[in-house]
Amino acid sequence: MLIIQQGRYALLLFLVFILSCKSISTIQRVESKQYVFSDSSNSEIDSSAWKLIKPYRDTLDITMNQVIAYSNQALIKGNPEGLLGDFAADACSNIAKSTSIKLNINSQDFTFLNNGGLRTSLPKGEITRRNIYELMPFENELVIVNLSGEQALQLLNFIADHGGSPVSGITMKIENKKAIDIKINGFSFESSKKYKILTSDYLANGGDNLTFLKNAKKESLNLKVRDAMIYYLEELNKKGDSLNIKLDGRIRNN
Repeated sequence: MLIIQQGRYALLLFLVFILSCKSISTIQRVESKQYVFSDSSNSEIDSSAWKLIKPYRDTLDITMNQVIAYSNQALIKGNPEGLLGDFAADACSNIAKSTSIKLNINSQDFTFLNNGGLRTSLPKGEITRRNIYELMPFENELVIVNLSGEQALQLLNFIADHGGSPVSGITMKIENKKAIDIKINGFSFESSKKYKILTSDYLANGGDNLTFLKNAKKESLNLKVRDAMIYYLEELNKKGDSLNIKLDGRIRNN
C-alpha cells in the first residue's frame, strides 16, 4: 500500500511540474513526512543477508586476528617521549628507508608523527593485525617533505611547543617551548642545510596547524602509515625477535 501511495504522489508531482511550465506558480505551502525504516519493532537480523555476509566476515576476522608480533611491554603514548611514539616513528622510519631505496630516492633525515594520530595503545604479549588497525585506523600515507633549515627549525619548535611528538633519527631538548641541543642522526642541526622529513600526508598537507608545510616539495612513497608498522612487526617476527622498546631520551625537557 505504501508503494502505491508513493507512486500516486510521484505522479501528482510530475503533473504539477508539467502544469507549472505553462504558468507561473507560487509555492503556498510545503509539507513533509518522515518514514521510519527501522525501529525496535523491526530489529531482527535478516537471515539471508547474514548468510551472505558471514563467510566474508569470518575470513576478515581470521586475517585481523592474526598475531604478527609479540611485545615485551604495553606501549602507551607519552610526552615528551613515549614507548608507543618511539615504536611508531622507528617502524615508519625503518620501512620508509628500505622503500626509498627501491624507489631510488634519498631517504629522510628524520621522522616526525603526531600523538593524536595514534588512536589507542598496544598490549603486552600478542599484537594482532587488528591492534594495528585500531592504533592507526586512517588511510594516511607516508611522504617525504623537503624543508629548508629555517622550516625544519620551525617544525622542531612546533614539536617543542606541543611538549613533544613521536620522532626518529633526532635528539633534542625542550627549553621554554623551544628546541635546543638538536642533533639529527648524531650531527648538530645546521640552519643553512636542507632536510628531508618523513611524516604523514595529513601533517604534510597542513594538518594539526602545520600550515607552513603545505607548499613544501613532497615525495610520495605509496606506503600507508599503518602498513609500515605492520611490515616492521612482520619482519621482526620472522627474525624471531619480540618488540622491546625502551625510552632513550630522544626528546627531553631541559
